[in-house]
Amino acid sequence: MAHHFLEKNSETLTVHQMREQLRQQGIEKVKLVPFIHYLIFRYKADWHKLVNAPQGNQEEIAKAQRMFDEVQAAFEQAQRREDEARRDEEDSKRAADQAARAAEEARAAQRELEAALAALKEQEDAYRRKTEDLTRQSEEGGLVQRNKAKNELAQHLAGDPLPLRRAKITTEAATKKAEKAANAADEAARAASAAAVKAEEARAAAEEAVAEAQQKVAEAEAYLEEVKNNPGGEGSVWWIERELHEAKAYMPVSKGGYSKKAINIK
Repeated sequence: MAHHFLEKNSETLTVHQMREQLRQQGIEKVKLVPFIHYLIFRYKADWHKLVNAPQGNQEEIAKAQRMFDEVQAAFEQAQRREDEARRDEEDSKRAADQAARAAEEARAAQRELEAALAALKEQEDAYRRKTEDLTRQSEEGGLVQRNKAKNELAQHLAGDPLPLRRAKITTEAATKKAEKAANAADEAARAASAAAVKAEEARAAAEEAVAEAQQKVAEAEAYLEEVKNNPGGEGSVWWIERELHEAKAYMPVSKGGYSKKAINIK
């Protein structure tokens, strides 16, 4: 096709001649000849200057690049905020789970304390009834019966019986356990509340960072559209536009991004 093109333009060259002219311009080992190659050897251009030549309005291109750099920085900031928000939300969930477990332990300890108090009251009532019974017996009946009752009453009052002592010890231990569990539950609840507040603040910061990134993307895209309407610089603009498109993959789909799995490059 390259030879046909040359023939149509009255510049017929043999295969050897065309390859030699391309080689003289620094173009070697090509099977397909782009039109730019023809222009290079047609006008004896230095391809080094060609590929490094500035395109379009350099101030506009530089501004577009700065805007893209700001978009990149905003995306990176948004990603950091999102990672922080996710970590804080996970921490909040763990703190909430710990608070729930601590609250359940406190309730279980309270139930144990209530059972211990009930058992203690039962033993105290039994002790009181026996005291009243022996006191009554020591004041009624015959002398022998009264003396026997007085002796039993003295022994009875000399110390708590084993069931009552055991109930007191159990109640004391249950009280300490319940207090400790209640304090732990309160501390866990405070930690969970603080973690929840931190997670909410982190999520708000993440949303704010995404919104800022969206704003910068919109500004950059609008400016690129404006620059594209001016002659020259199409290559640089295309490249910046392409980089901007790829950068949007790091935004949530619901916030204007897109799924990397669904990228369709044209």
